[in-house]
Amino acid sequence: MFLNPVFKEAVWGGSRLKEQFGYDIPGSHTGECWAISAHENGDCEVAEGEYKGMRLSELWAAHPELFGNEDGRLGDRFPLLIKIIDARDDLSIQVHPDNTYATAHENGSLGKTECWYIADCEPGASIVIGHHAKDEAELKEMVEQGLWSRLIREVPVHKGDFFQINPGCIHAIKGGTVILETQQSSDVTYRVYDYDRKWNGELRKLHVKESLDVIKAPFVPAQDQRKSLQTEGAHIEHLETCHFYTVEKYEVHGQWQHKFTEGFANVSVLEGEGTADGIPVKKGSHFIVPAGHGICRFTGNMTLIASWVPAGETEETADNSVSIRVLDWLGRTKAFAQDAEEAVLAFEDVYEEGDTIRFHFPEREKFYTVRADDAMDESLVYMTEKELTYDIPFHEKKFSYNPKCFTGKRHYLTCRRAADYETGAYRNLAKNVMDQHGDRGCYPHASANVETRGESVFAARNAIDGVAATLSHGSWPYESWGINRRDDAELLLEFGRPVDVDRIRLWTRADFPHDNWWVRATLTFSDGTAEIVEMEKSEKAHSFSVVRKGITWVRLSELIKADDPSPFPALTQIEVYGTEGHKL
Repeated sequence: MFLNPVFKEAVWGGSRLKEQFGYDIPGSHTGECWAISAHENGDCEVAEGEYKGMRLSELWAAHPELFGNEDGRLGDRFPLLIKIIDARDDLSIQVHPDNTYATAHENGSLGKTECWYIADCEPGASIVIGHHAKDEAELKEMVEQGLWSRLIREVPVHKGDFFQINPGCIHAIKGGTVILETQQSSDVTYRVYDYDRKWNGELRKLHVKESLDVIKAPFVPAQDQRKSLQTEGAHIEHLETCHFYTVEKYEVHGQWQHKFTEGFANVSVLEGEGTADGIPVKKGSHFIVPAGHGICRFTGNMTLIASWVPAGETEETADNSVSIRVLDWLGRTKAFAQDAEEAVLAFEDVYEEGDTIRFHFPEREKFYTVRADDAMDESLVYMTEKELTYDIPFHEKKFSYNPKCFTGKRHYLTCRRAADYETGAYRNLAKNVMDQHGDRGCYPHASANVETRGESVFAARNAIDGVAATLSHGSWPYESWGINRRDDAELLLEFGRPVDVDRIRLWTRADFPHDNWWVRATLTFSDGTAEIVEMEKSEKAHSFSVVRKGITWVRLSELIKADDPSPFPALTQIEVYGTEGHKL
């Protein structure tokens, strides 16, 4: 939903909104572009589509479903205001009130929390943010005596810098700076000092009493929240989350898909050009992604700044429930389901780098059946912890998975308590398609003292994923455990509890002549016993009758290669058949 901006002239404004963004500005002292605003002093008009010609404030009132405000949680007015500010000269030294003060003293107005992204600036540019007064008494004295050079705290700025300006923080944008400002929908500003400038022939009004009421002393800088993540399609940077807004920056390079999950989102294009869901956008474009819009597809090379109102408290996980929660790279919930016995999570979104799935289990040392993706088998796992974090694989880590896994827009995950008939059955006790590196309290679990070049297609977990394709090597379905030519290579398979076994099958990789094979190996068990097994060149499983009761792990070691020119033996699968401890 694209909007027509509103422009404001000011004594300190310039012409860069036309020169850099191509806007049709009213004059050479244009200071502000109110790009997304429903404030009464600058109410933007919808530029096109079904709601063309409506003011944003009207749309907010008439169609709360477009903004995720059916329940009124976001208030009776559009909560945010997005500006681009061109400061040819210095703005006044000023401060903004919080909601409490503004409501009481400014006819019910919102307060003004804001933040600045430095879109451009001249060499040597600076801003004012904060002050040097040690307490309110010194602050009052320095203001009344006009000791501005001693009072104000000036800091240098560069393109790409970001600052959070909380209510009570004295501040000023200085000349030579262009910023994108995200703020509460408020036009309340208290000027402390304005350099004795005139506008339209008159000195601009100061608000010294109100300023002293709200300036906080001593000054405490806002905490830096910037975090970044490089993905294949975009460089993502979280800039700020406070009670009133979240602001993020996206540098799109090529194609990138993203779903804004927390109601509506404001999006501004600061650099470059491309498309948003097939609609051409360029530097200076601003639009609102409505609530429930779904997945946005961005293409091109461009820098976006997006903002939205953070959601309220997410549904908490009940300790006695089975639950599935999908989280983004900052730990924000993308999808969630829970139930006393069986959680089923079906949702529409795209997985992005840094996403994880968090499974919660009501009891430790119990069996659960888990499906992490609709393209993967269910896993019957024994959990010694109540939480399991599953990392969504990307790039090289994805090569050992079915390429259909974790793709597309629709996803289906399940988690339930395992039934007695499942846990009591004679089965392959080694299989766990969702095994991962590290001890995560999820069994069975495979680990090794070496994995070829640290690559996912040669990880120990591949040997228990249930895929027994032996005739090639590399990406799925030919992933394997690779030993990097090490004679001392060992694989440890842990069950996490006692099991009784009677048969072990080893599938050695058979991509001949690339591969070698083992002619002998040792199986060592947790009870201190060992078996030496012999193998031959084969694409099929080597099967061994090995009866052990109450073991908790088995180690495969002392691997002896065949007399063959190839240096590359590998293990495709280890299968261990039996039942739960003492039930054979």
